[in-house]
Amino acid sequence: MNGILADTLVELKERKIVYLFAFATVLALLVIFAGDKLGDEFNMNMGDLEGQGVADGFVASAMANGFSIFMTILIFLAAMATAGLIPAMLEKGRSEFYLARPLSRTRLLLSRVFSIWLIYGLLIMACGLVALAFSAMLLGFAEGRIVWLFAVYWLNFLIWFSIICLGGLLFRSASGAIMLAFMVWLLRKVPGLLDWANQVVDWKSIQWTRDIIYYLVPDSSGMGDVAVALAVGQPVTNWMPLWHSTLVAVAMLLVAVWVFKRRDY
Repeated sequence: MNGILADTLVELKERKIVYLFAFATVLALLVIFAGDKLGDEFNMNMGDLEGQGVADGFVASAMANGFSIFMTILIFLAAMATAGLIPAMLEKGRSEFYLARPLSRTRLLLSRVFSIWLIYGLLIMACGLVALAFSAMLLGFAEGRIVWLFAVYWLNFLIWFSIICLGGLLFRSASGAIMLAFMVWLLRKVPGLLDWANQVVDWKSIQWTRDIIYYLVPDSSGMGDVAVALAVGQPVTNWMPLWHSTLVAVAMLLVAVWVFKRRDY
């Protein structure tokens, strides 16, 4: 595990992916700076105590939603950056290097997956913490609960990387891994369309199809709602997106292990 973790870290340095995340973080800092100027104008119109309370609540909600968007962008970048890592592991010459290690295929694949998730997840968290520190310095926004938002999105990255991992094993290419992730993302939109169709035509088959797709596809949007609610201290009304998305990731990894164990590389 330690050797695979070190390999993943070396790959990260060699591919210079850090610069891409640094650029995204700089853009986020510029947005926070611009938000500070808009916030000054907003607070000028909130002179009484009640208004100040409204302003504080508005800032907390706006910052939580802003960090949610930022983390989503970072996860997208990480997904694109890691799409080729599993297929690269299967290339002739390199596959022999990995398979020659005294590890079972199950342990080898899971070690590789969790090494990538840990290294790139820490990179995502580092970018988020830099943006949080900047917002605390500039806006005075330093809600400790925001770490719950980071934790949920770190889990969200694992969920999407499990899909990318399966795609990389099935198609042996970064483009195939990205295509599978894109198809899953599109499927997530289908339940909403079927809800609309069910209002027009009340067919049980539509509802069944909607329910099947809903529970087979991770709900990133719902997880984002959970993350924001935790960040602003509001009660979470629906934990289902978090639990069922996690179960989908576990199922994806189990299928990925099954594929990896049965294919000849």
